[in-house]
Amino acid sequence: MAVLAIGDAVAACSTLLGIESGLPFEDGGSLSEAGVPDEGGIGGGLQPDSGNACDAGRPDPYFCNGRCGKLTDRCGNEVNCGMACAGNLICNETKHLCECTAPDWCHGRCDKSIDYCGVQQTCICPNGSVCNHSTGFCGTCIPNPLACSGKNCGYQDNGCAKQSCGTCKAGDVCRRVPASDTSGTCCTPKTGAELCLGKCSGIVVDPCTDKPTDCATINQCAPTEMCGGNATCCLRDDQPCSPQGEACCSGKCAPSVDAGDGAVTPQVCVP
Repeated sequence: MAVLAIGDAVAACSTLLGIESGLPFEDGGSLSEAGVPDEGGIGGGLQPDSGNACDAGRPDPYFCNGRCGKLTDRCGNEVNCGMACAGNLICNETKHLCECTAPDWCHGRCDKSIDYCGVQQTCICPNGSVCNHSTGFCGTCIPNPLACSGKNCGYQDNGCAKQSCGTCKAGDVCRRVPASDTSGTCCTPKTGAELCLGKCSGIVVDPCTDKPTDCATINQCAPTEMCGGNATCCLRDDQPCSPQGEACCSGKCAPSVDAGDGAVTPQVCVP
């Protein structure tokens, strides 16, 4: 009976059992190289990776999101994203982007308003239609014929639009309270001299313009006078009493005194 060497025995057993010899297996490559998708790996299946789209040899599934028209992707491939955009978006064929636009926003609207894209639009009513400024929509409207009753300047809402109540003549102003678009009445402003007539101090407000005037800057008292407590100029103490009736600031005027020699002491203001 022949005796086999250990190495020969192992080779013989390998042949009988259908297994290879103790040589290393040949590298069969990865599953993806074999044409089998890797669906059970750690990544949880085939994941789209736009960053490696060119390397992976597959199109980026997110490239057309927000895009439209024909354009070239980063890999140099010509891609047709179509002209349809989702929702209220419209294709900007110059930028190849889906953008929000509201071309019909002004239909039936007037004045300034913010459309659903967040853009301010100014709408104007077509001829024959009147803007209702309180609602911001156009429509037929019967204006209030008495909107400017008692007013002769400024503007007044007549229920359909802002109606002019007239303009003031040159030199006059329109007294409007409280807003600039509220109707009012014309009035003539007064000069500082008119407002501060007889006053040497104090603040006087023009009833036409509501502007204040400091009378101390308008009227100056004479050197023999001072501005008294009632905001009028009056004679200082020791000043001769005025025969015209100008008051002493103290309210007291000493009587004249005859010294007996024909000389008469004049009346003077005393404390």
